[in-house]
Amino acid sequence: MDPIEKIATGEEQEMVKKTSLTVWGMGCPNCAMRVHNSLVALKGVINAYVDHTTGTAEVEFNPHMVAIPALVGAVAEAGNDGRHAYSAVLLIE
Repeated sequence: MDPIEKIATGEEQEMVKKTSLTVWGMGCPNCAMRVHNSLVALKGVINAYVDHTTGTAEVEFNPHMVAIPALVGAVAEAGNDGRHAYSAVLLIE
């Protein structure tokens, strides 16, 4: 699985906040890439670093464009293929 390469818009970069999520259900690098791609596909997310070994995702985003519940939802959506199930909660605000 290849990562989505995102070029953040000027609007997305106006205000950047970083947060960390605890992510469950990832078992391999492909799982981490699915979660990464789902997060960076959201409007307002600038970048995401996802590590399946630690079960974490660090997300850079514009809080005026995307909220924490949408980030958590994107993680769940990444596993919406019938074979994978991911979930997340806010680790650090």
